[in-house]
Amino acid sequence: MLRPLLALLPLLAAVAPAQEEVPLGSLREGHWVVLSGELSGLDAFLVEEVELTQPDDEESLVGVVENLREVKAGYEFLVLGQPVTTDARTDLPDGPPVEGQLVRVEGHYEGPQDFQARQLRFRKGGRARIEGRIDSLRAQDDGLSLRVQRFRAFIPSKEGVELEEELEAIRLAPRSRHQAQPIRMRDEDRIPGREVSPDLFLGLRAETNFRREDDFNLSESDDEDREDFDASLRAEVTWAPPGRFTAVASGRLFWRDRMDEQDGDSIQRDARLVEAFGYWDRLPWGTTVQVGRQDFEEPREWLWDQELDAARLGWSEGPHSLQLAAMTTWSNGSAVDRNSANLMASYTWTDSDRTLGAYILDRRIDLGYEDLGSNGKGFRGYDYPLFMGVRALGEWLPDTDCWLELAHVTGYTDGADVDLQADGGPTEVRRAENLRAWGLDLGTVWQPKALEPFHFAIGLAYGAGDDQPGDGVNRTFRQTGYHDNNDDLGGATSVKYYGELLEPDLSNLAIRTLSMGATLSKRTSIDLIYHDYRQPVPDAVRVGELSERADGVSDDLGWELDLVYGNRANPALDIEVAFCHFEPGEAFRGADSAQLLRVQLRIKF
Repeated sequence: MLRPLLALLPLLAAVAPAQEEVPLGSLREGHWVVLSGELSGLDAFLVEEVELTQPDDEESLVGVVENLREVKAGYEFLVLGQPVTTDARTDLPDGPPVEGQLVRVEGHYEGPQDFQARQLRFRKGGRARIEGRIDSLRAQDDGLSLRVQRFRAFIPSKEGVELEEELEAIRLAPRSRHQAQPIRMRDEDRIPGREVSPDLFLGLRAETNFRREDDFNLSESDDEDREDFDASLRAEVTWAPPGRFTAVASGRLFWRDRMDEQDGDSIQRDARLVEAFGYWDRLPWGTTVQVGRQDFEEPREWLWDQELDAARLGWSEGPHSLQLAAMTTWSNGSAVDRNSANLMASYTWTDSDRTLGAYILDRRIDLGYEDLGSNGKGFRGYDYPLFMGVRALGEWLPDTDCWLELAHVTGYTDGADVDLQADGGPTEVRRAENLRAWGLDLGTVWQPKALEPFHFAIGLAYGAGDDQPGDGVNRTFRQTGYHDNNDDLGGATSVKYYGELLEPDLSNLAIRTLSMGATLSKRTSIDLIYHDYRQPVPDAVRVGELSERADGVSDDLGWELDLVYGNRANPALDIEVAFCHFEPGEAFRGADSAQLLRVQLRIKF
């Protein structure tokens, strides 16, 4: 019985797909390789074994899990220094990732900032490994240098290439469309740049915005309606070579055609630099450094969402992160911003979908005697507010997304308020005061599974007013000046959560918000949002976008109702439509209502 089997061995060997070995010079751009070895530096990989295979539809990494943290959709961690993300679709047969565990991750390499894991398995041992397409290669005297995923791999001359099957039968893989996206918090801010070369990425975003304002002066008999048609094109270039450094530059072209019943028609054209910064990550002790014009943003944009010229130092370890920054505005900003010097420190603790934070922002605004009255109001002198606050965000209760903002403003001001009157002449009110004021914003979005697809939100915001004017202490709360008050209330798109039409700052103002919405399909929603406005201290000022003043007697400013539709089902296209109605209260006795229609499209390519 044994002799017949032995006689078959040569025949079996002849038909079996025996692995061959070919010289390094056989490798071509587009070949799919499995590289085994070890990291020899940041993004540098020393290859000890090379296997050439047929192209796969997923890349893979083998390495140790580092910097693991839980996020709302899954986990984020590093493998061989590459950021990896898991979500609900990731297969975890051995359980969730564990810090320090050797794993094999299979999925899609999206770019230097993200590897989307589709399966994660634990391994008991073995060498580090990289699998993917050869995006570039260069022969050297002592070997061959390859670019695979984000890694610059080096194969010494002594090594050969093992073949999965005959070289002539192995196909070339098409070039992958990798992305290099600087970290952004919001979908609308992301421009998914496409690869121009292995290290260079280009992204474009076109945006159109139609806005019609009816009776913002609260008078139907006075023709002050306005229509704006805006169009912009933003280009963003990212250079992300292997290593610690990334550079980003972006610019925007802007067009506006305005039809104004009071001021006449006008055309505005503008070109400006949006961002230009260098970013160093994975530095010792978990630090990062970012220098240049950069976007300061945070989840609710209650503190800041603005491009500033700054130097920023970041540190993170597990759920803890810290940021320190010095910033100003050198161009394309208001007079206040151009004449300010600012220092910021913020701490954040993040656990899955919950966040706690604390911050301090020191603003030093020195306007001398520059006249800001051209835009209706302003300030001359010195304004040194110091903002301190704490916040809690996330799912602190089941099926909810809660927020709490508690802020205190201190410091002092010495100068004059400037206000441009209807007759064109400015008035000045001298003030030298200490600042002492509180602000609060709290609420929740409730998304009960039993009531899907509906979601509900309730919110209360309060910015104190000064009930003892003239005593040398200003108790009127103010926001930072870098804020945007923009976040979602359970829907697919973000909204101006203090009112799309009124769009007020939280200063001497109490706002009650109720909303109900429905998710129509994946990333498509419609929301009905109600706001009620009151002044803690009645004051004869203009509120938000209205051109009419409150009477300073009644605290009832009125209410607003917004209907907002958002569609982000297509990652390359955002659609937002808002219909808004403002009904004035007793503080605008005898006034007419105001309306707003806003339609916005964003296209990313």
